[in-house]
Amino acid sequence: MVIGMGGGSAIDTAKYVAEATGLPLLQIPTIISVDAAFTAPYGYRDGSRVRYAGNLRPVEVICDPDLIRRAPVALNRAGVGDLLSCHTGMFDWRLAVEGGRGEVPWNEDAAALGRRVLDEMEAAAPEVHAVSEAGVRWLARVHRDVGAGCASYGARFEEGSEHFLAYVFEWLTNEHRVHGELISFCALAMSFVQDNDPELVVRLVRGTGVDARPSHLGISRELFGRMFTELPGYVAREDLWPSVIETVSLTPDLADRTFAHVWRATGD
Repeated sequence: MVIGMGGGSAIDTAKYVAEATGLPLLQIPTIISVDAAFTAPYGYRDGSRVRYAGNLRPVEVICDPDLIRRAPVALNRAGVGDLLSCHTGMFDWRLAVEGGRGEVPWNEDAAALGRRVLDEMEAAAPEVHAVSEAGVRWLARVHRDVGAGCASYGARFEEGSEHFLAYVFEWLTNEHRVHGELISFCALAMSFVQDNDPELVVRLVRGTGVDARPSHLGISRELFGRMFTELPGYVAREDLWPSVIETVSLTPDLADRTFAHVWRATGD
């Protein structure tokens, strides 16, 4: 048996090894910072580009709240990033479908799951912020549900322009950040670009305590402007899903206003 134990990188490495050897896989996440333990593909980096491959489900995932709560609190709060992305991801999905660009047909069951995740997050935010046992259990349960949803419906409901912006950051800088913190920053930014209830994302980020500050992530105003400039070309080259990126002019003025919004939202 292959046993994956650790954070997202260790968990994804275990998927790769299990697939390569044909051995059964047991996953034991020691933080709940991403949904990797509950999803079938593994992520890897080709140079500074993120790729996904594989399709392997573990025989079991063991989440021990006592073990997980020993990790730095910031790493577990970061677990909301791949859940916040439902807000921006579903907007991009519907926008593409309504604009005749939807190669992935709309699925109401997947959308209902995404909406439930966001509704529950508002109620669970204090427990996530405290990294209580109830907060850890909620994160593990919801990541399990999202992983099952990805297996049944695909990941379109929980991945969109917020992930694409994060990919551009990693491509430009060749640097790696805590995934959930970076995605939370990008969800703040892209919900503003989408004009998609950005204050909801602000409330969820503040309520859960995930650290999405630009200064914490090393994202200056200048770097953010470069990310904006490169985003359309990157999405086209990588053949990523249609999103708001193709329907909005990502001007320097919009970059300034978006960065100012995130700066205020995070108290940076």
